[in-house]
Amino acid sequence: MVIATKAFLMGDQATLLAVKERVAAMTPGAVRFLKSPASADDLLNNLGKPYGSWFPKEVPKK
Repeated sequence: MVIATKAFLMGDQATLLAVKERVAAMTPGAVRFLKSPASADDLLNNLGKPYGSWFPKEVPKK
């Protein structure tokens, strides 16, 4: 995911697509972050936006 994050920050869609394919080829137990908001899919879907702007916002507890 370091490579994916770097590619996102540099606007490198080709590298993000390559990372997505590489992750898809891994066994399910080898990858624990697929549901995180910074997954390769989320980075691709939000390319061009500020990093993390699509992360769920925490609501302050009262």
